[in-house]
Amino acid sequence: MTDVLGIDEAGRGPVIGPLVICGALCEEANSKKLKDIGAKDSKMLSPRQRENLVPLIKDIIKDFGLIKIPPDSLDRESLNELEIKATASLIKKLNPQKVILDTPVPRKGIKGYLEKIKKLVPNSEVKIIGEPHADVTYPIVSAASILAKVSRDEEIHKLHKKYGNFGSGYPADPKTQEFIKNWNLYPEIVRRKWETCKEILVGAVHELPLHTLKIIVIGDADTGKTEFCKFLVNSGLKKGYRVGVIDLDIGQSHIGPPGSLGFGIATKRIRKLSSIRATIIHPMNALSPAGISERILIGLKSLLTKIPEDVNFLVIDTTGYIRTEEAMKLKIQLIELINPDRIVIIERERELDSLAKELDLNKVYRFPVNSKARKKSIEDRTRFREKSTLKYNSTV
Repeated sequence: MTDVLGIDEAGRGPVIGPLVICGALCEEANSKKLKDIGAKDSKMLSPRQRENLVPLIKDIIKDFGLIKIPPDSLDRESLNELEIKATASLIKKLNPQKVILDTPVPRKGIKGYLEKIKKLVPNSEVKIIGEPHADVTYPIVSAASILAKVSRDEEIHKLHKKYGNFGSGYPADPKTQEFIKNWNLYPEIVRRKWETCKEILVGAVHELPLHTLKIIVIGDADTGKTEFCKFLVNSGLKKGYRVGVIDLDIGQSHIGPPGSLGFGIATKRIRKLSSIRATIIHPMNALSPAGISERILIGLKSLLTKIPEDVNFLVIDTTGYIRTEEAMKLKIQLIELINPDRIVIIERERELDSLAKELDLNKVYRFPVNSKARKKSIEDRTRFREKSTLKYNSTV
């Protein structure tokens, strides 16, 4: 008898809750029985129908396995890589002769996707078949789809009891949309790298005279702070805001020459922060904030008084200077001076816990490091400063 393993997932798209991957093992000859009881793609069944099918499925299959991947893992690794690892783990655990899985990649990418799985299942003669929408075509994959979906629904129900009813967790769900406005208070259940969370930051400007929505971005060096600021700028422009940017990164200045504080206004969508022309420059005559905290605060205070009143959305980029007591004190002083509406903290692990504890948690939004962020060498930083200096000198 040939044992066939069907693999499918539930929860790939939501912004809240885990991704659940299921492997259902069955004698291939019994696959028809799964079809006879009504097993089909879980999305084609109501919650009650799925729940009723679970005991019937378990009576037919030989075994099954569930892997639940929490939001913090989904934030730090790609969905495809996580699914590949989970699939290989289920194959090794359930030891089938044949595997059929619902592939999350386009047809042209299936071969490479399956090869990655096979590399993680060494010395195995298992035959692996991958197809888009396999949960519609193969009853054993339908069964895995149902078990995964019911398991995820159970996890969501547990979260509802703890955090309140936020709906399905999918971005299109009105209940989820309402809940996600305050997602920063419950980051452990939210997939923070999802665009939905980033978009929440750029909310409506308060209906107060001359009030400016201010967002400051803080993190270690090479964590993607500047890229995050670019996202905020473009999101603000999309909403029709008058967007200004303060660049406090004196060592790697994008707005203004190296060794200065700079301010500029974004007049159109940008591909990089350095495309914004500096309209206010405050020289610091230093490339590191170490030892010049007071000068930076004085310079920033002066700069803030010169920002045009029609700017109603202000993004503040900062240095990666966070590793000393002086650095933490400076960050707190900057926040007190700017009085931002939202404080974005970008972390590799939890390296800014001590800073977060000193802040108004209602304003703090913690994000993982962007997977595209790359560590820059000293040579990279030197070249950037030289290029920036040449660009600035050519305009004066």
